[in-house]
Amino acid sequence: MGGQVSASNSFSRLHCRNANEDWMSALCPRLWDVPLHHLSIPGSHDTMTYCLNKKSPISHEESRLLQLLNKALPCITRPVVLKWSVTQALDVTEQLDAGVRYLDLRIAHMLEGSEKNLHFVHMV
Repeated sequence: MGGQVSASNSFSRLHCRNANEDWMSALCPRLWDVPLHHLSIPGSHDTMTYCLNKKSPISHEESRLLQLLNKALPCITRPVVLKWSVTQALDVTEQLDAGVRYLDLRIAHMLEGSEKNLHFVHMV
């Protein structure tokens, strides 16, 4: 999809910028009237995980064991959880430019935060 897969299976920056951003305009005319929910379209799993880092807190909805490990050994736990949690290397604009048309946004708020203080979450 316009990106290059590295040895670690993550996408590096796009080489062909905007190469796939308008792929839907090239759909076969027979598909123009098909409802979107009947089409298979490219999407990104946990869209917002590209911006997670080692300082991102572990979600309060994760297991008690993971919470305990995070408190006891954060220098080990956080990097491991971060590696499992980050599923995207491109930001939202870059994902859309690459042709993604379905965004998986998982939203939560911090226990200490206000109701309006929303965050994206995937384990952290």
